[in-house]
Amino acid sequence: REFFDGGGDLALDLTNSGTALAVSAVGKEKHKLVIVTGGGSSALTGANCDKYTYHYAYDTYALAHSTGTNIAAQKNGKTWYAIYPTYAFGTQMLADFTEAVKSQGGSIVKADGAPLGTTDFSSYVLAAKNAKPQVLGIFSAGADMVNTAKAAAQFGLNKDMKVAIGLLFLADVDALPDVFTGSRITTSWYWDEDAASRGWADKWTKAYGGGIRPTDVQAADYSATMQYLNAIKATGGTDPDKIVSYLDGRKFKDFYVHNGQWRARDHSVVHDMYVGDILAKDKLKAPHAWFNIVETIPPSRAFRPESQSVCTKDW
Repeated sequence: REFFDGGGDLALDLTNSGTALAVSAVGKEKHKLVIVTGGGSSALTGANCDKYTYHYAYDTYALAHSTGTNIAAQKNGKTWYAIYPTYAFGTQMLADFTEAVKSQGGSIVKADGAPLGTTDFSSYVLAAKNAKPQVLGIFSAGADMVNTAKAAAQFGLNKDMKVAIGLLFLADVDALPDVFTGSRITTSWYWDEDAASRGWADKWTKAYGGGIRPTDVQAADYSATMQYLNAIKATGGTDPDKIVSYLDGRKFKDFYVHNGQWRARDHSVVHDMYVGDILAKDKLKAPHAWFNIVETIPPSRAFRPESQSVCTKDW
């Protein structure tokens, strides 16, 4: 509120879903633009959609309907045990994965909810191990996701079943590669995906030093910012209504987005998504090249179809 009241024009990133939903509400009230690249809840373009908020990088629906359908389409991917956090992101991720797995004839046989900030996931993981599902779904993010994956690896679940992680960043794998080896994930972008991605990643790595590679959210932040600046240039100013009119329905492509469109119906920015496996250390082609992309999901399959949108468009 202070930022917008002080003349701020755009809120960007908003990695926590609860924060993203709260800032979106303030943006709607004050007629200020919000572009969410980090928060994942698909409610941002569903029940909580509004004129001034766009969801840019990924959402729980796209993550679930890419990873979930990819795995559940296989014979050994039908029965799932889910561990999820009991807050906005986790409950929405569970709902979207349940729908995706069911669409391929599979089922989540048990969903175990853990409070945000749980540190010991051994009881959750052991319950999953005893249930003997074909797939372990880890639907948390951040420290909760890391701690769940650590416990799963400690008790050997990554050897007994396929591990599907709803949201995983390259930086997580850099920190704990052995924990995530073999896990299947979906990402909105990968630095080693093609020449354009590698070119931008090289510039990013040079600028920030340390030899590390950018995550998809860092790439999305840059891409979304450039799209916004281009809209300012095209409309001749920062008037949010003019920028919304310019962006709505616009198709585009850059180093981050392929087959992209600013969808006017619900303000979901749709594009290709990438399903991949985490490689073992001895399989890397280059440092930090952890992802082996196994399927590219076009926007028509990755994102919620407009015909199924629950966004009550009031603008």
